[in-house]
Amino acid sequence: MNLEKWQSQIRKGTLEFIILLVLRKGEFYGYELIRKIRETLDMETSEGTIYPILTRLKKADLVTSRWEHQETGMPRKYYQITPHGSQTVEEMQTEWELFSGSINKLLESK
Repeated sequence: MNLEKWQSQIRKGTLEFIILLVLRKGEFYGYELIRKIRETLDMETSEGTIYPILTRLKKADLVTSRWEHQETGMPRKYYQITPHGSQTVEEMQTEWELFSGSINKLLESK
């Protein structure tokens, strides 16, 4: 079994959940969101991975975005979780806790 491939699949499968959890803490622009994920989870992720997910989350009405013009430099696109996104992340959290609890039971039973 290729451990790196398995790790990659786990990360890809949980990135929507991770993004919503981070956005639950506040509004972030794209690169700031990527940096927060890297720092908090010690997980390498790229713009090419995050931005398509943010687009999907926006289409599903889980996040909104707005442009903010800077006095210097490029405008930044800020993302914020919607009420529907907050409800969804609560449901995802419940499922995560059930699933991880089951996995932990298997790990504890030798």
